[in-house]
Amino acid sequence: DDGGTSGSGKVYALELCKKRKLGDDQGQISVVWARGISGKLKGSPAFFSIAEEHDDPQANSTRFGVLVGGYDGTLRYFDAISGESVACLDDLGGAIHATPTIFDQNEGISKCALVASSTWSGRLSCIHLQRKSMTKIWCVDIWSPIYASPLVCVIEKGDEGNCVAVFGAVDGAVRCLDLESGAGSELWKTSIGSGKPIFSGCVMVPKGNNGDDNSVVVGSHDGSVSRISINDGSCVWRYQGVGSVIGTPALVDESSVGRSIGNTSKVIAVGSTSGNIVCLDAESGEVKKQLPEPIDGEIFSDVATSNSSARMLFFGARDSHLYSCTT
Repeated sequence: DDGGTSGSGKVYALELCKKRKLGDDQGQISVVWARGISGKLKGSPAFFSIAEEHDDPQANSTRFGVLVGGYDGTLRYFDAISGESVACLDDLGGAIHATPTIFDQNEGISKCALVASSTWSGRLSCIHLQRKSMTKIWCVDIWSPIYASPLVCVIEKGDEGNCVAVFGAVDGAVRCLDLESGAGSELWKTSIGSGKPIFSGCVMVPKGNNGDDNSVVVGSHDGSVSRISINDGSCVWRYQGVGSVIGTPALVDESSVGRSIGNTSKVIAVGSTSGNIVCLDAESGEVKKQLPEPIDGEIFSDVATSNSSARMLFFGARDSHLYSCTT
């Protein structure tokens, strides 16, 4: 994005030198291709691949694509290798803020994308991605802006599962839509906390030792963090923090590095505009750890994790710094 000076943006594909080391000026990042966009870009590009199989295995090929949604309300599909424009779609409800969510449908036969609009229509569109085109399958207007990418997960029903999309919106509610009905029908809707806007994305939390359903954790502008069952939308626990939660929390599995906190190996790392990072017990919502002192800048970014021997959290702040800390 150009920072909003002209209302236009740009998509870049970069080639990274595999042998480059930190501080090595000899290793350069080269631009493979760049494409101008008429609308500002707020979300990240979404990458995907579509395989095409033939009777002759040697004729098999794969299309690597990238989807970009802009503030002009247009979804653009580029070839990820060449930068060639493959297809465009509009009539998606207006400005697109969130990164499109890519998922497989029909047991992996079809590649689809969910695209959310950040206008008052709150339109969620399901797009079928093909090698040379994309078509809209259905759309649903929830009449509240959506700023975070929908989370695609599965509601377990015995030996089978039902694919759903879970997301929050500015009206302070989390919704669950059926992705297998062909129309995006609403399965449940749950208001969170005091009903303040939700800008945070949802993070999936698998079943715990206490037998709870698969669930999601989401933050709210009122500073609360809630764990919600994806089966029926019921609240498992709710934590009230200080400062707004704008970014998406991260699920940290301490068992992968041979450590655990308290009685569980999973914690939820949450950043807030108070400048603090809090780690919550995934099963109870109790505070397990937090920064010794809040940083000087408000935290608007998602919390990112690294699977290393020392579990690391990464986040950005409004003081123009990138931070890392360990759980």
